[in-house]
Amino acid sequence: RGCCGCCCCRRRAEGLSVAEARGQGLRLKLRKTVAYACWGCGGVFGLHHFYLGRILQGCLMAVSLGGFFGVFWLVDLIFLPSYVRTYNRQCRPDAPYDPRGCCRLFCSLSVVLVLACSSLFMSFALGPRGLHLVGVVDLDAPRAG
Repeated sequence: RGCCGCCCCRRRAEGLSVAEARGQGLRLKLRKTVAYACWGCGGVFGLHHFYLGRILQGCLMAVSLGGFFGVFWLVDLIFLPSYVRTYNRQCRPDAPYDPRGCCRLFCSLSVVLVLACSSLFMSFALGPRGLHLVGVVDLDAPRAG
């Protein structure tokens, strides 16, 4: 751990600091435990894919409620370590782990999840009436007789 154990020597022995890595525009490594926390909290909506930078997979998971109603959400439980390894292989070997990745993700995606849930609720609540107003479905026909 360096010559004397002070913070400068420790940093040189361990690799780049977070500030140095961000200053150089490098990708920071992600943690498997945070990915599993994202999988458990919002995995049905693809939160773990968004954390790993897999935007397309995250959107597909969000639209299909976990990939065919939770099937791929359970499959991701097994494949999540390989997803994290694949992401971290694209980083420099001496890159530090991102200390704020999950916090930033939860703050930004909480707004997206609220909007997605409210739009889903509104489509179920107002969907049939909207189709009736356009003329696709006649809601009054079953009552008439």
